Amino acid sequence: MSQSPESKSSSKAGSSGKDTPATLIECLLRHVDEQPEEVALWELGTRGKRICLTWAELGQAAQGLARHLLANYPNHVVLVALPNCAQAQVALLGSLWSGARTFPISPLTPASGFASQVDKLGKCILICGERQANDLEGIFAATLTSEAIAASEFASSEECPDESLHSSVLLQSSGTTGYPKLVCREMPSLLAVGRNLVDVLELCPADRMLVTISLCHSYGIDLALMAATIAGSEIELHPQYSPTTTRSSLDEGKITVWPGVPLMFDTSSRGTAGPISHQLRLAISAGSPMPVRVYDQFVAAFNIPIGQIYGTSEFGSVFYNSPSIFPFDPAAVGRPLEGVEARIISLERPDIDEPMKSGQAGEVAIRAPSMMTQYLDAQEGPDGQGFLRTGDIGSVDERGVLRLSGRVKLLIDVGAQKVNPLEVEAIIALHPSVSESVVVALPYSDTADRLKAIVLAREGKSVDIAELRAHLREHLIAYKIPRVIEVRKELPRSPSAKILRGLLQAEAAKGSP
Repeated sequence: MSQSPESKSSSKAGSSGKDTPATLIECLLRHVDEQPEEVALWELGTRGKRICLTWAELGQAAQGLARHLLANYPNHVVLVALPNCAQAQVALLGSLWSGARTFPISPLTPASGFASQVDKLGKCILICGERQANDLEGIFAATLTSEAIAASEFASSEECPDESLHSSVLLQSSGTTGYPKLVCREMPSLLAVGRNLVDVLELCPADRMLVTISLCHSYGIDLALMAATIAGSEIELHPQYSPTTTRSSLDEGKITVWPGVPLMFDTSSRGTAGPISHQLRLAISAGSPMPVRVYDQFVAAFNIPIGQIYGTSEFGSVFYNSPSIFPFDPAAVGRPLEGVEARIISLERPDIDEPMKSGQAGEVAIRAPSMMTQYLDAQEGPDGQGFLRTGDIGSVDERGVLRLSGRVKLLIDVGAQKVNPLEVEAIIALHPSVSESVVVALPYSDTADRLKAIVLAREGKSVDIAELRAHLREHLIAYKIPRVIEVRKELPRSPSAKILRGLLQAEAAKGSP
């Protein structure tokens, strides 16, 4: 690995005007050939120290690992349990190069969680940090360490066959509305979403993408692995999100693209005295709706609008609301990407062949070239026509813009009335003392539930529950006002910072605090 150079060429080789390579590894090798000494990735290491890999170094490291995997562990699933770091990108590329099923998984997963995945998947090897490898000894057929990758123990200039078209990525669904499932997306699916994102975001070798989202999540795989490698864009990997280090990176003026989630845009722009210096051309949000307050706060601080992406682990990123085309609307996630089709299905009489009319709300069903192959641990999946019902409630307007308004599975029955908790949360968010909230069902009888709101206070403020109830009465009909309001200091989150609604719902069902 190279230490951070003090300067770099402002003229970069690209691949515009040439045929798109057929595989992810062909894309990688094209950049190795055309811009070998340009930086492919940066890693923000300890104490702010940056380490970088050139395209030549990245290609050599990935190729060497692929050769090692092919020679020693054919037909094994490769689990990559690393934070955002250079070795994680090498491990993902090398594993896919070898044709393996590749499973990016949070390094915070407990030992029992790793053992459970091995029980499902069979022969597995693990790529992780040295300390974790010692802790998990005996669970896997073998472990390879990030330290060995960093020391170039597998690096090789000897050619390795490109088996990536036979590879796949395994992803855990987020668990935000229930128990996570294990999704399998094969390489053609991943290439489809990567190419779509390169086109719609106009990514190119001149871009540097700030990666504060997790490489263990579909969003990170789509943007930081697939799209960046296809486009030849630099990436800057942060092992974990921090508002301070994020602002520092943006202030240096090299970051041009930042995919994030609302929490990141909120905390990075909070408490700023004035416009922040940066060279961002594109800020993109996904994972949950963007609150108007956060959007306005970020625009005031950075003077750049935020685009929204819609996607799931099952089919990746499929809709994009470009801020250069449509004004901001927190519910609008834009138009479909190339080859993507959405149908809105009636909630009362669901029929994929009789979709709702423009503007009418129903369940969103998606058909896309990036669709998963299957769930590995569940029977459900796309229907016979290739549509997957998402559980999201939405409508498509006359412009083809998809607007989301809730979740089918989130609707709470409070006794002859259905309540969309997102509607209640939106009203709670208008209260000046509340930072975030989640509304869940509180069991009441075998035929009805009550509502419980779990809220976080905004920094420097406290929540007066009586005052909050008065606020809710001003905006909501009585049955939509939570019977129980609990103030907490934090909420459980996934690696991509999404609130784990399913966990909070399970706590409420058990009567847990």
